[in-house]
Amino acid sequence: GVDTSHFTCRKRMPDSLGPDEWIDKGVQCGKCIRYTLHKNLDEPLLERCGDYDVYTQLDVENEAKHGGCFFPQIQALDVLHEENPTATFILTFRPVSKWIDSLTQWKGFDMPIIERLGKCQNMLPGLHGSTPKHFADWWCGHVEFVRSFVKQHPAHKLIEVNIEAEDAGEYIAGHFGIDANCWEHKNKNMLKGVADHEVHHIDEKAIENMPMWMQKDIAKKKKRHEQILKNQKMQFEE
Repeated sequence: GVDTSHFTCRKRMPDSLGPDEWIDKGVQCGKCIRYTLHKNLDEPLLERCGDYDVYTQLDVENEAKHGGCFFPQIQALDVLHEENPTATFILTFRPVSKWIDSLTQWKGFDMPIIERLGKCQNMLPGLHGSTPKHFADWWCGHVEFVRSFVKQHPAHKLIEVNIEAEDAGEYIAGHFGIDANCWEHKNKNMLKGVADHEVHHIDEKAIENMPMWMQKDIAKKKKRHEQILKNQKMQFEE
């Protein structure tokens, strides 16, 4: 199989960094890479941070306490290139309007991702504001940046994937030899378009498997709906 990482990496950092540096099975990959860079440790970045075959998310946002936002695949690209000169880059696509909608709706850290990323505007190269238009412009510039970088360093390979295409799984399987059935939609926003009075119909077991922010949103929706019913009952009794 392929050894992959998404967001977290195997931890190879000292415990003295403190508990807020550690999450779940390891440390955030971006934090590990930033630490390795800043400490000038004599070990390749990705080898120290898990030594995976594939890294699928490296960013760190809204971390003012630990040095702010950090996007290794952008801000440390020269080092990553030097250490991995034949690496394959995967650039995922979807309609920009849907990407912006996802940034606005997804609240994985108790706030929309667009708000977290908005705090990175002075740290993320090319991002000059926090409005949807700023993010759309940034995305277009980022695509051109990646394509230009690979063109300048042809030993790299660039795979561009439309993640909403019906044949996305087959397309990826054709390039990497993996099972196309492994491709599926993860991190779905199950609450999008769900009104407060409708959350009572959601299966409790399904709720248990949702991210914590979704569970909190459901609790808020239920509370609002219960308050409305209570107010209506009081008005009726009057």
